[in-house]
Amino acid sequence: MRAFYYWIPATVLALIGVAVAVDIFIKRSLVPFWMSRLFLAAAFLGNLTSLPEHYNVIRSGHLTGYMSAAPFLLTAIKDLYENPPGPAPVGKFDTIASSRNEEHRRLLYDPLDHQGMTPEEFVSTSTFYNWLRSKRNLEFRQP
Repeated sequence: MRAFYYWIPATVLALIGVAVAVDIFIKRSLVPFWMSRLFLAAAFLGNLTSLPEHYNVIRSGHLTGYMSAAPFLLTAIKDLYENPPGPAPVGKFDTIASSRNEEHRRLLYDPLDHQGMTPEEFVSTSTFYNWLRSKRNLEFRQP
């Protein structure tokens, strides 16, 4: 099994640490209040000016296929709750088996890697969507 560094938990911890430090600096008057407002305004402007670059990444980055197919998945999830649930449980979705992903076949398929895939086939590759279907007593695909 290969271990790898996942950046989101470390980033969240760093942001929480910065928030606590800023709170301490402001409450103890170690930093003038105007300076904290200046920092907040600079952070806001920095995010605002980076929006065009984020838009370009969404349009042409490595997740382009997922971004273009996401509305189909969202519509399918909304449709699940517009209809009544099934009369009886069809079976139990095995989340443990679904989480074992040695062969990478249990992931949401990238539409760019599977060009002939229909929107319905894309939606059916979603583990989350199939889990929701199992909770609504509807037929589901166990990945």
